[in-house]
Amino acid sequence: MATTTQKQKKKTRKRVPKELIYEMRYGSPIYYRDYDKVLSGEKTLEEVIGSSKLQWMIIYLIFSYLVGKMDLKFYLEDLFGKKVDLIIKEAVKPKLRKYIYSEAVDV
Repeated sequence: MATTTQKQKKKTRKRVPKELIYEMRYGSPIYYRDYDKVLSGEKTLEEVIGSSKLQWMIIYLIFSYLVGKMDLKFYLEDLFGKKVDLIIKEAVKPKLRKYIYSEAVDV
């Protein structure tokens, strides 16, 4: 009788879905914040993993900016018939300025 009560006393762990694992570190999983609320049904998986509206807006703005720059790059390449690199003067590292500016052509 004692052995059956010991078996019943063992805690049964819920298996955590792989989607709730943020990363593996030294063989141990690191879970998303509030993963336990997903297991209990208080939150959905998307609420825990998903990005906020602000993050979405920032990503959209960065993507739009980059697409605009790529359109300009392709336009200039078609116009001049040569490969074009667009740079921001303030972003060039001081050690490389001499080499980059020697080949640069202001348009």
